[in-house]
Amino acid sequence: MTDEPSNSSGERRGDTRRTALQSARIVGKDGTTVECRLRNISEGGARLELAGPQLLPHTFELYIADLPARKCSLRWAKGNLIGVQFVD
Repeated sequence: MTDEPSNSSGERRGDTRRTALQSARIVGKDGTTVECRLRNISEGGARLELAGPQLLPHTFELYIADLPARKCSLRWAKGNLIGVQFVD
């Protein structure tokens, strides 16, 4: 896990991200759940806001209302924000 990526434009991914403010849920392989808030989403991943810094598994499923569950890989974490890459 690394800090949030940054460069001169502040953007590393090629996918266009869309602002999205809705509830989501992280579910680990062991069934552990963490409630979170979706901040933005793209074809390749998402930025999530947690209630506070937490230990998370490196891979998990992300459940967002009205969307199919997505398998995710944790890419970065900074404070209560995390970035995930969709791996399905």
